[in-house]
Amino acid sequence: MDAPPSSALLAFATETLGDPPRCVPVGWPQGPSRVWRLERPGSPDHFLKEFRDESRWRLECDAYRVRVAALAEDRVRLPRLVAAAPAPLTAIILTAVPGEVASETPLDEDVGIELHRRAGAFLRRLHTLPFTDDDPVPLANALPLRLAFWLER
Repeated sequence: MDAPPSSALLAFATETLGDPPRCVPVGWPQGPSRVWRLERPGSPDHFLKEFRDESRWRLECDAYRVRVAALAEDRVRLPRLVAAAPAPLTAIILTAVPGEVASETPLDEDVGIELHRRAGAFLRRLHTLPFTDDDPVPLANALPLRLAFWLER
């Protein structure tokens, strides 16, 4: 079981949402971030995500501020960035989006076709967004490093 968030993270969540939440770990403890579902009676759930390094935190904040906003439409439910923690914390709070994991849902042929059509349309919109790679590590170097990182675990 993953450890609870630090007192600083819990204070950030409470200041942002107004009530102290119940924190339920939902991520992979060995991954590049730690994630908790924030539950408060009578209020919608949120997620608290703490990053192990600042560069990933910065990239995800930018993705929510720019790309997710550009991809939103009526039929697509995407999480929204509620707050980014002040330095030195590297954490964000996101809205929870209801839904089901498609691979775990029994689908008839018509529903499956519609699901794939919508996923393709979303991917097409994602690929049309402008992108600048500001990462100092070229992708050709980053992928082998990432593979080595995961193989050690």
